Amino acid sequence: MSGLPFLSIFTALALSVAWLVFYLREDVHPEPKRLLLAVFAGGMAIAPLAILLECGWLTVLGGACGQSSGTPTFLAFLGYAFIEETLKFAVVAVGVSRSREFDEPVDAMIYLIVSALGFAAVENAFFLWRPFGESVGFGAQVAGLRFVGATLLHVLVSAVVGYFFAVALIIRERAALLIALGVGLATILHAVFNSLILMNSRTSLVFLGALLVSLILVVAAYFNRLRRIAG
Repeated sequence: MSGLPFLSIFTALALSVAWLVFYLREDVHPEPKRLLLAVFAGGMAIAPLAILLECGWLTVLGGACGQSSGTPTFLAFLGYAFIEETLKFAVVAVGVSRSREFDEPVDAMIYLIVSALGFAAVENAFFLWRPFGESVGFGAQVAGLRFVGATLLHVLVSAVVGYFFAVALIIRERAALLIALGVGLATILHAVFNSLILMNSRTSLVFLGALLVSLILVVAAYFNRLRRIAG
């Protein structure tokens, strides 16, 4: 059965929108659609920049961008994750954090999630292009795995950054430290996830599941804590 590679673009957007609808329910006072759309577009726009910076990081480590040179090291994954988490955070910090609509602690988590989903949409389109080109069934299979894997991971680690950003806006004298802590923690979690994916063993899958479930619970607790603060 011939594939439909252009279906990857629609599917990539659908994966992000599905998680977006789910997590927007966490916001008691919904954000303006124009700002949500702007942040989502910003997340998409940083994807090419992330690729360029990651190519630069690979070159620093002695690799060659665009060429397969074996399994990436954990140091490579740390660099990739730091670049992506920093850029996703920058979209919110620079783009909307000074808006009048950015008026509740939980908004920081919501907008970071939206930025992450914009980024994930572009990333998914890239990774789904070839599978959908081979067959629709194969593309759907890979899309399902990315929906509960990489896309969810982007959401969760960006939500962690959003929580620390929210606390930083409250405890301003420690803002730089809190933001650095949030981005650093997200970077490590992101790099660990990518490393476990490449191991491709039963043990690594168990750890992947444990990591994602733990993050889901932590992010839910963060949302509840910020809502109590706002209350």
